[in-house]
Amino acid sequence: MRGLVVSVSVVVLGLLAGCSSPPRPSVAPIAASPDDDGSPVVVDEREPRNLEEVPKSIRRLVAEERVKVNDCVRLSAIVGDDRGRVRARNEAFGALNELQTIETSLEGADSDRLDDLVVRLRRLSTRVSLLHDALEASL
Repeated sequence: MRGLVVSVSVVVLGLLAGCSSPPRPSVAPIAASPDDDGSPVVVDEREPRNLEEVPKSIRRLVAEERVKVNDCVRLSAIVGDDRGRVRARNEAFGALNELQTIETSLEGADSDRLDDLVVRLRRLSTRVSLLHDALEASL
């Protein structure tokens, strides 16, 4: 009997530990266009993002912030209270929208504009950290 209880608890813990995965962001659909042969070729119609001119330190800050924001979105989905869940999801998706706005503004930005964007990114980082801590405390 004891072996059965231990086996069931190990299986349940294994399922709980392996079930969490961050949500995937929605992307524009990729259209197929025919090649000269008539065989379809997948073409990504979105404009390529040229962030090579942006310093690596800023790209790294944006990437780290993206991870934290996605974690907040994931954590907000499991808040127990209905009103709290709605509030948390609104905050998390608001932060996600702000981060996407900052990312799109990085393209072709001059030095002064980059300074302003980094200030916005730092403020966003503070908001996201406070939200993340509150979400972890609520679980």
